[in-house]
Amino acid sequence: MIYAIPNDGEQITNHFIKAPFIAIYSDGDGLIDNFVNHAAQAGSSCQSKSQLLNQIAQHNVDAVMVRNIGERSLEKLLKRNIMVYRVGCRAELNKVIYAPRSALTVPSEGRPSINHAKKHLHSHNDGHVGNGCGCGHHHETASSHHHSVLRRGRQMGRLAGAMINKIGQQ
Repeated sequence: MIYAIPNDGEQITNHFIKAPFIAIYSDGDGLIDNFVNHAAQAGSSCQSKSQLLNQIAQHNVDAVMVRNIGERSLEKLLKRNIMVYRVGCRAELNKVIYAPRSALTVPSEGRPSINHAKKHLHSHNDGHVGNGCGCGHHHETASSHHHSVLRRGRQMGRLAGAMINKIGQQ
């Protein structure tokens, strides 16, 4: 079996996309490759993440070993029929494939992205086509998304103001 392992050069890292390197291990041959994860670099984009998934597929990876993974990345790996296992502890690269693990089988087992809405709050006049940026999911129109974010912001502002007034009255 061939595994992809997000790592810092020595151990599995805490998050798949944020790992500086991705090691490719074979349970028969050991370390095959340990390439730079461009998706972890500052200024990376949805395209960088897609390229990472393509690199993993090009190595004929059967399974990815992670400590944590976002639900969108997990969904994309599962759609490519790549198994994903959560490892319960940090471990050295040469020991990760033998560490206790549990299979992740549905995207909701990944972590939700708190930055997703922020990253995709953009005008679709910026070179993107339609309601997508090529990252594999559907965006609201910029206008409707922008208005819903503003509405939530106003609601939070009113709540904060009410709390401050209440504290001031005590």
